[in-house]
Amino acid sequence: MKSIRVIAVVVFLFSASAWSQTPQIRDWYDEYGMVAWTSESIVLDNFAVYLAMNKSMIGYAAFVRGLNEPKSHFEQRIARVKSHLINKRGLAADQLIIIRVKKRKTTPWTVLQPIERDLRPPDFEKALGG
Repeated sequence: MKSIRVIAVVVFLFSASAWSQTPQIRDWYDEYGMVAWTSESIVLDNFAVYLAMNKSMIGYAAFVRGLNEPKSHFEQRIARVKSHLINKRGLAADQLIIIRVKKRKTTPWTVLQPIERDLRPPDFEKALGG
């Protein structure tokens, strides 16, 4: 009887923690620095296809501003990616979340990550700004 209670407690703790956990990201789906638009658009097309095939996922696009990158250029990068994914590739607007990482890095950086809708996203600020 005692072993059944122990098993029940373990199952409960595991299931309760699974619902509230943030997924552990060891490798991003894709990440890149300053690349030519032809290369970036291919990466974005692949991301859009993946999300179209996985409607249960949200696509996160996290942007890190470079130390010498003007704010206007940073915002243009974000707008270009968002426009390409939604307007050109037909991704639903509610399937894309844009993250602006506050801490700056030496060079501009972009991270693309799909996450199941029912999971909390990773802490991009901590992962990319730390």
